[in-house]
Amino acid sequence: MTFNILGRANVAETYFQTNMNNLMDMSRKTTEIEKKGKKIIKKMKVYAVIIGIIGAITFSGFCFYSVSKWYDENKVIFQSPIIIKIQPPVVIQRREVARPKETRKIEPPVKQEKAYPNGFEEAYDKVWLMESGRGTNKTGLNGYCIEQGLINEIGYAPHDKYCFKDREEQKSTFITWLTNRINKVKNPWCESVDQCLRVYSNGSYGL
Repeated sequence: MTFNILGRANVAETYFQTNMNNLMDMSRKTTEIEKKGKKIIKKMKVYAVIIGIIGAITFSGFCFYSVSKWYDENKVIFQSPIIIKIQPPVVIQRREVARPKETRKIEPPVKQEKAYPNGFEEAYDKVWLMESGRGTNKTGLNGYCIEQGLINEIGYAPHDKYCFKDREEQKSTFITWLTNRINKVKNPWCESVDQCLRVYSNGSYGL
């Protein structure tokens, strides 16, 4: 009987001791969690203070920039709120009569023709007439150039199938050819315009 009582007492004591140990472990764990929580809260407070300081500096800089920009575009003038002015009761002024605006007529610039030596214009007109009837004949070399979106109404360089972009280039090219032969710059040389026309047409014009 005594043995049973002692056994039960030992069991109870062991159970009590185990429970106490568990409670102490739980208490230690709770204490550690609380310490960790306090450390985390402390760090969060430090971060919050740093973020707050950075935000305050940024906001202050933005405000300073906005105020500075406003003063760059505006100025504040302090003046008296009350102005006493003495003026005559009647004032006579001339009426301003609205005058109609003068419209200036802008004339288009006059295109000046190039001045060529005597006989050069006539020589070009003769070649133009003989080679294409002044552009009316759209066959042959001229027809070929027309297909390319160009012209050659003076039979210039037929072997090369030479074409001009317009009649102004066509005329200036012929005048240059004639000038070089008259001035003996390029062969064959010519003593006169008529002689140059015979050279140009290989004698077909019958001058």
